[in-house]
Amino acid sequence: MSLLGVAPSFTVVSILLLVMGFSSAAFHVPSPVMVKKLSGNYTGKGMSYFMFGGEMARTIGPLVITGAVSLWGLEGTWKLIPFGLLASLILYFKLRNIKISTDLKKEEKKPGYWASTKKLIPFFLILIGITFFRAIMKSGLTAFLPTYFYTDKGETLWFANSALAVFQLAGAVGTFFSGTISDKIGRKTSLLIISIVTPFLMALFVQSTGVWSFIFLLLLGFFMFAPGPVLMALVQDVSKDLPVFMNSLYMTISFSTSAISVVFAGLMGDWLGLEQTYLISAIIAVGAIPCVLLLKSKRE
Repeated sequence: MSLLGVAPSFTVVSILLLVMGFSSAAFHVPSPVMVKKLSGNYTGKGMSYFMFGGEMARTIGPLVITGAVSLWGLEGTWKLIPFGLLASLILYFKLRNIKISTDLKKEEKKPGYWASTKKLIPFFLILIGITFFRAIMKSGLTAFLPTYFYTDKGETLWFANSALAVFQLAGAVGTFFSGTISDKIGRKTSLLIISIVTPFLMALFVQSTGVWSFIFLLLLGFFMFAPGPVLMALVQDVSKDLPVFMNSLYMTISFSTSAISVVFAGLMGDWLGLEQTYLISAIIAVGAIPCVLLLKSKRE
């Protein structure tokens, strides 16, 4: 990513982004399985720590790259490469001895991919429903929140940019607590509470102004990102066979719905305005509630 500033053409930029995508997938697909192995009976808590780190990086990252561009210009962002290499080295030495496929290798008969997937098709259909109904609401906020404050609300540019940082920070706090809470009250109960509360907070946020909009934005950020650790823990709970492959299916669902929903949110924003888009997305998000109710109840 640090080489984007010196890329000579769109083709090179596309290649860099493709390589970055493979790199991201190579880390994010097996890492939740590692987290589960190290978390013992507290999978939700482990997923919370894992996602808290990711959300904090998502919060601090834009500040870092903005500072780098201010100091060196876009062409000078390659100077951040040593920090990325250092992070990769730390990850390598920390994770190299965690063998997530040991249990599968011990089995005389390895589970088949199709047989294992077939058993979980109903479960993954429910996950598709949950992520789909919430996707436009989440993508619309993360992608267009500064634009909404600046153009629709008439706030200052500083206020608009600060809003996104506040939203992401609140989301990091939400991911930190939600997985741990789901260990205690159950995954289904946690997701049900989140799915009920979030649309109401979205509606209150849209109808509020000034300080109140920031207060509701904080609460909205907390609940908007909270399902992440719970869903990842849930996938690991049910994926006794081929846990890495099953997590890859979940990540595919998550990334695909996010990519598609941000396009729809943008189209709706141009057509109806962001305020109406946010209200409609809150109504659509109610559809996640019956999907959660279809999950099997199990005290974790």
